[in-house]
Amino acid sequence: MVHKGQTQGISLEVSLTGNIHYFLEEIMEEQDFLTLLADLLENALIATRHGKGTQILLHIGLINKCYSISVWDTGIPFTKETLLHFGRKQYTTHKKDGGSGIGLMSTYELLQKYQASIQIEEFIGNEKMYQKKVSILFDGNCEYHLHTKRDKKELSYLHQRKDLHITYET
Repeated sequence: MVHKGQTQGISLEVSLTGNIHYFLEEIMEEQDFLTLLADLLENALIATRHGKGTQILLHIGLINKCYSISVWDTGIPFTKETLLHFGRKQYTTHKKDGGSGIGLMSTYELLQKYQASIQIEEFIGNEKMYQKKVSILFDGNCEYHLHTKRDKKELSYLHQRKDLHITYET
């Protein structure tokens, strides 16, 4: 993925904390980990390329005593449709680039298998370098969270999804 990013002018930085060996022995099977990582990074590369961004940051390790995988990118935000259909229906906004929505479906299946939660934080309109952060938290809760500044019309659309916990800033 580092090489793939470089060929597109995108830098991929990696940060590790905690014990990765323990994580792969006790928390998640290695093949599932590789699948999840590939899906998350591929989505970040696509978003970053389309947003004309240049940076992705991957962190694997402990946050608040919970193992997690987090990916920050400088790309475009998820569409409201992508957020609504996540894990329920194969959906892509990048069909012409070869996207199929399978990556998000397999991510959702792995979340279910490991009772992990997904947390999406959007930094839309902020002066921060990154536009969003997608975190997989191995917390045993199997929840879906979105932290956003989207407008009321988009929030109303997203409230169709009853299992999506939305926190928003005004």
